[in-house]
Amino acid sequence: MAFRSETPARLERERLLTLASTQLPKYDLLFATVLDESLPVDTSHDHDAAFRRLVDDRVHQLLANDVIPHQRVTSAPDSQAHVVDIAVQRRLKEELV
Repeated sequence: MAFRSETPARLERERLLTLASTQLPKYDLLFATVLDESLPVDTSHDHDAAFRRLVDDRVHQLLANDVIPHQRVTSAPDSQAHVVDIAVQRRLKEELV
């Protein structure tokens, strides 16, 4: 809606936030990928660079504002290796319990 310069109705926004918050407890680990505009885009479907930037920005704003535990993942190999390590360590801890 922001892409179209529209503002969601309060009730609509609350419904979406409630839906998201009810799904969160189902996950042990949440990854949030960070947009890397230097990477090529799959041209088999339409894309709009401004829309992609807006989505990336809004997702990270929501995660930060709602203090949702997550791991940011960039396209850097060190970042990707780090989150794989986090996932493996978390799984190993679960096996010990």
